[in-house]
Amino acid sequence: MPNGIKNTSQYNEIKNTVAEVVECIASCECEYLLPRIGGTKVAPHLYEMNIPFTPTQVGSGVSGGMAVIPDPLRLLSISQPNPGSTATVNPGLFATGTAILPANDNLCFSTPLNFNGVNVHSTPATGGVGGAYFDLSRLETPVIEYFPGTFVAPAADLSAVFVNESGNSFSIQPTLGHVDANGNAHLDYTGLPVVAGVSTPAVLAWDHTAAGFIAWQAAISSGANLGFWIGFQVVGGGTQVIFEGSFGEASLPNLVLINNTPTWNTYSLFELLSNSSSVQAQFASASQACVTGISFLLQNTTPMLTKGGDLYAARLPGYSRKMPGSIQQIINVVQSQTHHKLQTNELAKGLHWTYLPEKVQDWLFSPVTNYGNPSFNSALPFLAVAYNQGNVVDTVPTFNLKICVMIEYITTDPSNFFLMSPSTPGYFEMLVNALSKENGLSENPDHVEKIKKIVKDVVNSDEFKMFASQALQAGVRVGKAALPYILEAFQ
Repeated sequence: MPNGIKNTSQYNEIKNTVAEVVECIASCECEYLLPRIGGTKVAPHLYEMNIPFTPTQVGSGVSGGMAVIPDPLRLLSISQPNPGSTATVNPGLFATGTAILPANDNLCFSTPLNFNGVNVHSTPATGGVGGAYFDLSRLETPVIEYFPGTFVAPAADLSAVFVNESGNSFSIQPTLGHVDANGNAHLDYTGLPVVAGVSTPAVLAWDHTAAGFIAWQAAISSGANLGFWIGFQVVGGGTQVIFEGSFGEASLPNLVLINNTPTWNTYSLFELLSNSSSVQAQFASASQACVTGISFLLQNTTPMLTKGGDLYAARLPGYSRKMPGSIQQIINVVQSQTHHKLQTNELAKGLHWTYLPEKVQDWLFSPVTNYGNPSFNSALPFLAVAYNQGNVVDTVPTFNLKICVMIEYITTDPSNFFLMSPSTPGYFEMLVNALSKENGLSENPDHVEKIKKIVKDVVNSDEFKMFASQALQAGVRVGKAALPYILEAFQ
């Protein structure tokens, strides 16, 4: 307690009142009113959702990223792993009977490498011919799966074994191509035909000295294109055999991935909530809104024996939005942060994040028409998460995401419940200043202790002591802000 304070009971009353609302902000498990610079009649709403989530597996081990943004229209973004993107194909580009080795049937690199600090993706080849089959009688809009990214392909042949299980001999020839910046597939290379006998596997070879191969190398390493695809076509057509073969022992010697940009799926609050039509209507009818709190709990629900892997997270500051290109680049950015980050990196333990302001503007009302607009929400701090399961073979992690969001509306919609914001001078600024110093991230098992620490730190901070002293000296009452205690007063 500050020196000179004589009324201990009144000081402790202010301390308890502030502790109540800080606990609600830090946990986001009870409704509260954010103290405002001017008294404002607001409609507070707390939304809760549980979202089971299983990443898409690509090879042995799973990696991915997430972002949580204090914007109801862009609340949660989840990466989709690449390879796995699709490109459109001009129907005349390929002959009927062409197949593309799908991006999720991973090719095997002959030697694990490191290029410019980025680890090379290295997984076993998997069987099964899949992807897109160019049979124009079956496909209305031909597409292919491709390997996204920028690659360096040294001067070495590519090879793969194709096993013919159709019972009839036929000839196949290897193909290679790239996908341009507009998502259109291009054929760069067609190799020599090879007979795929009934009992003798066909060894496909992509000749690195051929002009088409050299053109392909240049296309995929330029950075101007989206990625590459690899496949074969049956000489003379014959789609009946495409579904009866398998790739094995595929090899791209020393093919180095230097940039791989994941695809991000973004979900609004209303997409994540069930039966959200009334919630969306209240948002749409409001004139202004403010996200005052978020609790994001990532629980790892994978069986204990296969919970291995690494987890990285940090609250990145406002105006830093654009998520880096690859998952590894996200990890690099997160690890470079010195504060507001997850201090340990065990995927098994999950994480909890409390959204806390970094500046006054983060807690100001804004017209609802601003939400969803990157020029607005890029100014807000946000959570960046990356995970890497490592080489846990044949196991996909499972997560449960528990998200709580606290929003205040300024609105005339009578379906809302209205209360007046506490407006004790200095209250709002004190909370922003004290909370901006706190780390809102912790491992899942420790998040209750983290919340207690945040409360303790705030009510023992210099900012709180100054606020409480000034309130006592002025004889000003500090209004209740945690809704359970406000309602208690009416009973």
